[in-house]
Amino acid sequence: MPKLYKFDSGLTLFYETNTVNKATSVEISFDCGARCDGELPGLSHFCEHMFFTGTDKLSKQDVTTRYYDFIDVNAFTNNAEIAFVGTIVSGKLGQYLSTVQDMICNSTFKPKAVEEEKKIVIQEIVQDADRHGRHADRLRAYELYKKEYFKYGALGNKESVSKIQSKDVKNYVKKYFVNNNCYVSICSPLSFSKIKKIVKKNFEQLMPTNNLKPLVNDESKLIDGEYVNVYKKDIGKNFVSIAFKFKRSGPDLKYRAIMGTVCNMIDDISDGLTKELRIDNSLIYSMGSDYMINKVNSYMAIYTEISSQNIKPCLDIIINYIKNIIANGFTKEQLKKEQEKDDYYWQTKVYRPVDIKNNLTRLRFYGKFVSDKEIHHLVQHLTLDEINLAVRELFSSAQIQLFVYGNADKKDVYTIKQILKKF
Repeated sequence: MPKLYKFDSGLTLFYETNTVNKATSVEISFDCGARCDGELPGLSHFCEHMFFTGTDKLSKQDVTTRYYDFIDVNAFTNNAEIAFVGTIVSGKLGQYLSTVQDMICNSTFKPKAVEEEKKIVIQEIVQDADRHGRHADRLRAYELYKKEYFKYGALGNKESVSKIQSKDVKNYVKKYFVNNNCYVSICSPLSFSKIKKIVKKNFEQLMPTNNLKPLVNDESKLIDGEYVNVYKKDIGKNFVSIAFKFKRSGPDLKYRAIMGTVCNMIDDISDGLTKELRIDNSLIYSMGSDYMINKVNSYMAIYTEISSQNIKPCLDIIINYIKNIIANGFTKEQLKKEQEKDDYYWQTKVYRPVDIKNNLTRLRFYGKFVSDKEIHHLVQHLTLDEINLAVRELFSSAQIQLFVYGNADKKDVYTIKQILKKF
């Protein structure tokens, strides 16, 4: 059973016993990331880089060597957080924590190091330019939420990164890298009481605290209305997504189980949709679906990579499929097949930081610990009537948003009015 402990400083410790092996997995994360970049997209990711450029006692090479000497460690930045993560020998947990603390609190962020690191980060951005699937995902999220940081992700862009100065890094770190904005997730064979002492001695009591208020989690609100967004890019194909946006209120575990089950059943049919398009139109590369649940609303999206001439035929098949679900619902056979699966709801023994973080995220969202086992139990007891009623209510009242990134023109894509007429 996961355990939670909050130090007086505001630092949150999340713990799970490792019964799989003798290693300790740890993730030290700070609630910030690209959403906190402000007028300098890429600042958070740049700060992560700067932690490896030297402290007041160690050179860049020494810092890097010391950190990666722990064997299985890394650091990352995304839209929501900056984190240090690793699986290490349990006896070196204190050493790892103090190493990260030293990098955070004693890095010098010298102007010369900033200029050198800009070249490295800008090279990353250049290399990222050809990853069109990633760009499509970012822009799709931007169109769904209209939040600027989705446009560039954690990397930012060349123009903004080139403007970053030493003072920007120092101010960012001073504001966000504090105890009351930090979550330490640990899975270890060491006892919870021992872990608390190690964290306190080697990290918590050495880190600063300020008056930063907690950032809001899981409150992303989808933009209202129905839109078609076409981004012209000459890449020889298109990334197409049709999203159905549902209004809702508050966290609901059963709703999560229904959404997950419906999404998985739509994934099952995707192979059939893909096969049909291959036969009739010859060019479709992949198809799948995903969903997102927030406290104020949610969406389910069906997406594909496809040639321009196949966008409308593909949308026709998807629309007809959703129409059939609304009219007739899923079958007993489809639900039984989903309930017999282990793919989506299998119960694992937690021994990775990501497993711990998933539990912590659920705690923030639902206000209680929620395990895969609980979700699996709910799915096993869903009835066909419950699922089909939810499907009719959700899809019948959903707002539609269509997104296309690639070489298609607007003439290759239906308007919202045309889509609604087909329903």
